[in-house]
Amino acid sequence: MKTTILLVSFLSIAMISATWLLYPTGIQSNLATFESLPFEEYVELRRSAETFARTVEAKGIRFYGGAEETTSFSFSCKGVPLLLLDNGRDVMFVHAMAQSDQRAPDVQKFRESMYARLKRSGHPGGPAGPAPGPEDFEAFVLKHRDGIDVSQACR
Repeated sequence: MKTTILLVSFLSIAMISATWLLYPTGIQSNLATFESLPFEEYVELRRSAETFARTVEAKGIRFYGGAEETTSFSFSCKGVPLLLLDNGRDVMFVHAMAQSDQRAPDVQKFRESMYARLKRSGHPGGPAGPAPGPEDFEAFVLKHRDGIDVSQACR
């Protein structure tokens, strides 16, 4: 009887551990597509993003752009992505991450002003706002296993 209880306990712990380690997580995004910008116009947009980033740096919002000749940039807050823009050859892709509007209203305002300057493409893409956030269990795993707290505000 003791052996059976120990075996069941061990298997239960092993299953819980495997679930914890292997549970798939991710931060959803809502994709909006626009006509690609010529490089000079993209550089101007990127500069405005860098300028904006300096104004919100104290709130924990970071700009990542890589080398100046790259065609993408992103914003994150406390290690959690907020916005990703990629100016492709034919289409510009903009990913607004889940809960980014609630976490970083300043980035939402920047995104909306940026969208006003861009022309929608005929390619598929969702509405302009971010995707819905993760469910409770996924948010719990993201926070306690992956170190990504999607509920922290950047204000």
